[in-house]
This record gives sequence, C-alpha cells and structure tokens, in this order.
Amino acid sequence: MKRFQFRLSTVERIRKDEERRALQGVGASRQRLDQAKKFKLKLQIARNQALSRQERLSVKGARVEEFFIEDRFIRGQEKRIEHAELSIQKAIRALEKSVRIYQFTRRRLMQIEKLHEKARVEFERALKRHEEKELRDLLVMRANWFGIQNEFNESTEEVA
Repeated sequence: MKRFQFRLSTVERIRKDEERRALQGVGASRQRLDQAKKFKLKLQIARNQALSRQERLSVKGARVEEFFIEDRFIRGQEKRIEHAELSIQKAIRALEKSVRIYQFTRRRLMQIEKLHEKARVEFERALKRHEEKELRDLLVMRANWFGIQNEFNESTEEVA
C-alpha cells in the first residue's frame, strides 16, 4: 500500500509559515516596546540631571539666564517624556495586537494539525485492515492449497 500523504499538507505548510511570521511580529513588537521604555528612561535620567544642575545653579547664585536655560531644557524633557509615554502605550497596543494575531494563527494551525493526526490514524487503521485482509486471503489460499494437495494425495493412494 502507498505511504501516508496528507491532503491538506499545502495548507498546513502555509499556516506554519503564517504562525512563524506572526511570532516574528510579536518579537518585533516586543523589541519596539523595550526600545521605547529605554528611550523614556534615558529622557528621565537627563531630566533628573538637569534638575540637579538647576539646583546647584540656585545654590551657587548663577545668572538668571543660565537658570532659565536649564528650566526650558527641563520643560522640554518633560514634554519628550510625555511623548515617550505615548509611544510606549502605542507599542503596548501593537504588542497586544500582534499577540492576538499570533494566537489566531496558532489556533488555525492546531486545527490543521488535528486534521492531520486524524487522517494519519485513519490511514494506519486502513493499512492495518488491508494487511489483515491480505493475511486472511493468504491463509485461505494456503488452506485451499493444502486441502487440494491432501485430496490429491488421498485420491492417488486409493488408485494404488
């Protein structure tokens, strides 16, 4: 009998590729989220350093212009931190979406894999039934052959 060949193997291969691409999308989304968090942390560190510089300027009695320049930089950093927070939220939404897409593609692949397994089990059952039938036929032919041989031997003994 021929070997097992799944009739939906092309669909299975396509869905495996889809799952792989979806998983790569999850990884890319996760990487963008991590980058956005690192960028926000960098901005917060720069703002905290500017705050400490501004504090030293006020203790030292620096010129008013220096103080205002530092203050404008701090306000600008706070705006950039707000934008970074928005980009983090956007990256979180993108990550959630890519995870949902991955889960969807995974479920679709699992459906095909279940069909594949059922088809394999059915193929193995049919193969086993076929082998059992061939064995039964062989035994019947053998029994008939030996039965004919015995009848032939008995009839030649009677003639002699």
